[in-house]
Amino acid sequence: MSWSGREVESSEDLPPSTDSTCESTILRLDSAVDIRTDLSFLNLCSVRPSSLEVNTWAQLAGTNGSAWNWDSMFAAMKKSETFSPPTTEIAANFEIAYNADNHGTEGPLQYSYPGYLLPVVGEWTTVLNNIGVSVSPDPNGGNGWGAFIATSSINPTNL
Repeated sequence: MSWSGREVESSEDLPPSTDSTCESTILRLDSAVDIRTDLSFLNLCSVRPSSLEVNTWAQLAGTNGSAWNWDSMFAAMKKSETFSPPTTEIAANFEIAYNADNHGTEGPLQYSYPGYLLPVVGEWTTVLNNIGVSVSPDPNGGNGWGAFIATSSINPTNL
């Protein structure tokens, strides 16, 4: 894979970010077939791990694994957040799908969507779907793979 004209074998080969507005730029190359990217510009995205990943860690924990399985972690993640859905306009224009049951309502961490998104964001899931990447209706419920628009660490009352 090429990153700015440079071949990249792993995340260690990536050039450091020089953009002071970029919270993180992470490129994980899991294999030649499964390439995942998480580019978070101008905000801190909130993306949960998949249930498969969490349950694998729980198995590695052995007898203490039940405290680290998906059901336990999912309950803790929901308890820690207050989710606010996108505005009707943002949800429609950018085809944002979510399941309110996968989110908490009374935790200290605020998660929502920006009040404004660049038009290219609305094309993200459509373009990826057109090239064969499935669209995940809500990755926060344990199916954290495919194309989706992630929530951000935004308190909508501050907008």
